[in-house]
Amino acid sequence: MIYVSPQDDLIEVVISYLNQARKRVWISVYVFSLPIIMADLVGKVRKKMDIKVIVSDHELNDLTVKYLRSHHVPVKIWHQYSGTLHMKLMIFDDVALIGSANLTHYGLNRSLEILVEVKDQKSLKKLEDIFLGLWRVSES
Repeated sequence: MIYVSPQDDLIEVVISYLNQARKRVWISVYVFSLPIIMADLVGKVRKKMDIKVIVSDHELNDLTVKYLRSHHVPVKIWHQYSGTLHMKLMIFDDVALIGSANLTHYGLNRSLEILVEVKDQKSLKKLEDIFLGLWRVSES
C-alpha cells in the first residue's frame, strides 16, 4: 500500500498499524510530538510488547522523550554522528512503513507526505538491520 496525505489521513493510517501490532513497534523519526501515538506506545509497553523509539536530538523532541521515558517506553536519541536522522521508519510486527512524514500533527495531516508499506521479508529484514544499527549507536 502507498498512502499520501492529504488524500489519506496518515494519523489514522499509523494508528491502524499500531492497533494491529501484537509483538513489536519500532519507530525511527526526526520529530515526534503526537500525543495519541505516544499514549498508544505507553499502552503497548504495559502489555510487555517490544517497543523501541529513536528520535533526533532536535529540541522539539525534548517533551516527547521526557514523557515516553517517564512511562518506561525505551527511547534513544540520535546525535548527529554521521548526519541528521531524517528517515521515517516504523516497523510493526512483520510489516514496515517508510516515508517522509514526521510523527507530528503537521507532518501527518497538513503536509504533502507519503508512507509506503513494506511486507517483503527480504526488504523487511534489511529495514530491521538498519533500525537495530541505529539503535546500537544512539544514546539512552
